[in-house]
This record gives sequence, structure tokens and C-alpha cells, in this order.
Amino acid sequence: MAGKPKKGGRITPKKAVPESGSTAKSSRSGAGNGGGGDAAIPQVGRRPSSPTFLFTVAGLWLAAGALIWYFWTASWKLIPAIFAIGVGLFFLRGALQTVVRHDERLGEPDD
Repeated sequence: MAGKPKKGGRITPKKAVPESGSTAKSSRSGAGNGGGGDAAIPQVGRRPSSPTFLFTVAGLWLAAGALIWYFWTASWKLIPAIFAIGVGLFFLRGALQTVVRHDERLGEPDD
């Protein structure tokens, strides 16, 4: 059984051979855009969520946590209130990071 290859699993792809007379950077810059070397490199992966959407969701979670805290009469109301506020803080952190990264990509100087 030692001679049989394993089925499944991860396989490392082979390295691409660069075209003759071109560098690796120039061959990558034209990939996916029809061979035009001056076009922008396409976006890989998902784009970040809109900061306004993230701020809205964060506000809703924080409001839900506050409403649970003040209006629930159960003795264990702290558990769902802290959970809702924590989720809201995670969304708030994501929104702030999106704004900061967007400003860094634009190269805007700090005022």
C-alpha cells in the first residue's frame, strides 16, 4: 500500500514559466486584462463592506443591547445584553478599520 498515492488533500501548483524576454512583474501586470500592461491589476477576493452599512449594523446591535439591559426583567438579562453590545463593538471596529484602510489606500495626508 505504500506505493499508492493518497487521494484528496492539498496539491501545490507548479510554478509558472515566465515568457521569454519578459520579467515576472510584467507578465503579472497584464494578467486578466487582455494583455494591456498599463491597465490596473484586478481585485482579488471580496471588496470590503461599506462603512455606512457596518456603522448601521453596529448601531442596531448596540441599541438592542441597551434595550435588553433596560427593559428585560429576567435576572439573567446581563448575558444577552453583554453579548449584543459585544457584537455591536465588533461591527464598530470593522467599520473603523474599513475607513482607516480606505484612507490609507487613497494616500490622504492626516490633517
